[in-house]
Amino acid sequence: YRNAGSMPDRYEFSVGFKLPVYFRRKQRAAVAEQQLNLDRATHDLDAAGRTVQLQLTDAYLMAQTSRRLMRMYADTVIPQAKLTLESSLTAYQTGSVDFLNVLSNFMTAVEYEDNYQQEALGYQLALVQLEEITGSPITGLQEGS
Repeated sequence: YRNAGSMPDRYEFSVGFKLPVYFRRKQRAAVAEQQLNLDRATHDLDAAGRTVQLQLTDAYLMAQTSRRLMRMYADTVIPQAKLTLESSLTAYQTGSVDFLNVLSNFMTAVEYEDNYQQEALGYQLALVQLEEITGSPITGLQEGS
């Protein structure tokens, strides 16, 4: 109902609705954008998984290598270097070897001990990396694993 003053009263009726003229075109673009976002997220997830796998493999191989080198130094290299040093000390006492040879053998034994300690450090660091990546404690790697 509308009162228009000096004009006669009248009734008005109106109906409104929206026509989705560009609805499909806009919806297709939004769907395509979301599909691209999903594809990108899937690729990012795959890349993250590969990165973690690479880090895990790298840390494991570092631990294995360091453990094997530690065993080699402890079982073979260091005992042989100590025997060589003892032999050169005995030879020095009898006068058949000069002091430089004894000093050289001593430095070699110390160097091998240092190398052993470096490998022990590398082994422990690799175990820490494995714990960090897996989120569980690692007590040590078994031979052949």
